[in-house]
Amino acid sequence: MNRLKFEFRNLNVFFATLTAGIFIFVNFSVWCAVGSPVYVLRFLSSYLPVLPLWFFGLCDFISCTLLGFSLGAILATPCPVYDVYKYRGAFYFVIGATLMFLHHVFFFCGVRFFAAMLVSILQCLFLSIALINFTRVSKLNFVIAALGVLWSFYLLVFNIITFFLI
Repeated sequence: MNRLKFEFRNLNVFFATLTAGIFIFVNFSVWCAVGSPVYVLRFLSSYLPVLPLWFFGLCDFISCTLLGFSLGAILATPCPVYDVYKYRGAFYFVIGATLMFLHHVFFFCGVRFFAAMLVSILQCLFLSIALINFTRVSKLNFVIAALGVLWSFYLLVFNIITFFLI
């Protein structure tokens, strides 16, 4: 309980919100550049059950917000003892987030299900490694990032099902 109070006291909300805003902006830019996923999801819905577009977009938005917030909170955490884990985790986290944005390009724009599946596997791998490093720095931010990474694991399962059924 004391550690949780300490983490709440040292949470830099401004930097975490700024980073979340950057993630949301990049995600929105990618969605605008790629185009609407309506056609791909409508095509897939004839073969397998898919989430409604509004729910898909909402989950993606919440995931990006949580991931950006946790990255900003981790980087702003004053913890010199765990700086190695913080920056190593941030490095893997940025690679995983870049792959997350690249996944949208392959899956929705290029309709390259195999490439999207490979990107999704790498994305989950890098984000999991980042979460392992984040555990040592802050348990609170680990939980926030883990909630965002759940969406990545859903996309991985969805990609595997899509690739093998279509």
